[in-house]
Amino acid sequence: DPSSVTLFGESAGASSIQLHMMSGLSTGLFHRVIMQSGSVYCPWTFVRDPLERAYQLANHLKLNSTDPCKLVQVLRNVSSYQLTVTQSELMKTEDMDRGFYFPFIPSTELTGTGTNFITGHPDF
Repeated sequence: DPSSVTLFGESAGASSIQLHMMSGLSTGLFHRVIMQSGSVYCPWTFVRDPLERAYQLANHLKLNSTDPCKLVQVLRNVSSYQLTVTQSELMKTEDMDRGFYFPFIPSTELTGTGTNFITGHPDF
């Protein structure tokens, strides 16, 4: 029944649901939520320095660029396998100590066309 949609998520799924609750793009898509063992307040839910991490990834791949638009174009030509292997090599010890096992997780989208999913950090 599209007029009675409930989202359920556990751990990262619960955090994802809360991000949907914060995003205007999800308005009206669901009516209730069930969240277990996760929220946007978990340190592994949200990354504060996505552009810095993207530049580190590019540098590690020997793709030097300081222009974010060019960086996106260059990274689109890298295989998904190579991106996965390289991101694992870039993990910081302090990230892993926080239970943060992927360098690219949700982050704010500071600029865009009005179709940004999250425009502010979940620090309320």
